[in-house]
Amino acid sequence: MNEKLVIEKKMTRNNIGDYLIYLSMIVTVAGYGMKVSHYPGCNEMLILGMLGLSISSLIIGFRKDSSIKGFSKFFTITFHLLLSIMIQGFLFKIMHWPFCNEMLIFSITFISIIFFIRSVAFRSSTHSFINVFLNVGVSILAIYFLFFLMHWPGVNELMFVGSISFVISFVAYFMSDVDQRRGLFGISDKSIPIVLIPLFSMLLIANNNKIKITDSMLSQQVVLHDEMVNKIYVGDLMQIELTKGAVDSAGDGLVKSKLKAIDDVDGLAQDLIKNIDDLKLLLLKEAGEAVNNNVRVNDFNSLLWVKYNDNNPLLPAKLNANAIMYQSNREVSWRVLGPFDENTHQQSKAYRTIWMGFNDYRDKLVEICGTYSNNTTNFKISLENNSSVLRIQEFEKLLTNSGQIVNPKDVTKLLDLYASMYKPEKYNMGDYNSHWVEKEFGGESLISVLNNLSKLQLEIIEGRNKAISMIANR
Repeated sequence: MNEKLVIEKKMTRNNIGDYLIYLSMIVTVAGYGMKVSHYPGCNEMLILGMLGLSISSLIIGFRKDSSIKGFSKFFTITFHLLLSIMIQGFLFKIMHWPFCNEMLIFSITFISIIFFIRSVAFRSSTHSFINVFLNVGVSILAIYFLFFLMHWPGVNELMFVGSISFVISFVAYFMSDVDQRRGLFGISDKSIPIVLIPLFSMLLIANNNKIKITDSMLSQQVVLHDEMVNKIYVGDLMQIELTKGAVDSAGDGLVKSKLKAIDDVDGLAQDLIKNIDDLKLLLLKEAGEAVNNNVRVNDFNSLLWVKYNDNNPLLPAKLNANAIMYQSNREVSWRVLGPFDENTHQQSKAYRTIWMGFNDYRDKLVEICGTYSNNTTNFKISLENNSSVLRIQEFEKLLTNSGQIVNPKDVTKLLDLYASMYKPEKYNMGDYNSHWVEKEFGGESLISVLNNLSKLQLEIIEGRNKAISMIANR
């Protein structure tokens, strides 16, 4: 009776790792879902769950099992040590803690090597075909996992080759009469599909979602930033040519007044671009992204490629959207930018900074471009007394109003400047009229909101260039 009790206690101890891995995986998946949805306690759940997975891996690796001896025992212990490091590395990466990449590269590389060595060791086995493909498939998938996390090229090719090899051999493995007591590295065969199949499915889903998002949206941040650099350069060239004209004409008063007007335009553009840039960084911080001053140009793991610089105030920070861990965050975007309804919209950051800020910028550009003096007349245009956004037809009527003194030669250019930056306040959404802010940012993903904000910054720079061109040529 005592001997039977001892055997039962020993079996219970040996199964502790299996029970813990099930529980830890449930906690981890729940914590991950909570983090994506930004519910409180998500980080604690993730840390607890992944710590449990790491500990259970060590328990399974070091437990006593008389059926595993020699090199098999060595490989079992080594594998579970590496697996524990890999789990912690993945936790560090999710939490944006230091040394996550080093932990992942070290552990996954050697896990891949171990599986490859096992594939060679099984060549003389009666189940050599099954085991070789199984271990080679897992080896390739381990490298795929590393490439996927590091954003290295060749991910899709590794996924295709590894998944085919893994699925074929995995099915064959469980249909065969291989020893079913303790399968891969001492973990019971009942645990293998519970651990690996969800992980494998999650990787497939994550990879497909990442490809879709990357193709359509992620690259826009870099493209928009590069386009802004080119547009700023064009505007600067016009300003340089005008400055050169001032020198050639020994400081002509008309040229000086033009340069002063352009400085005013640049000041307005710089303030609005900086405000929108601060809003983008606030969104990222609220979404749990690692926004800091560690700038690493062209590093796929770095969120910030170019930091905002007061010495170049027209150029926003350059973001690497591929490094953003959670691309949805619809409720986060709207929580930061909103709320928006007829009673509270004026208190929202989106309304004050974006809608009011952009409209005020456009109106002031028009005033600066239309207000100046030549040798005979003082031209003046003012939009300060307008309580709402003027439609293009209304703005055209205002230019002919007796209260405005507009140069007839400027009417077409002023209309073009205003129309290029005009945004209707309300949009017909079928059942109701939606405000522009709600249409652009309500219910949108974090990536979509960031792209819309960058597009707005590009419009600010384009408006600046139109204004500079008009001032320089008047």
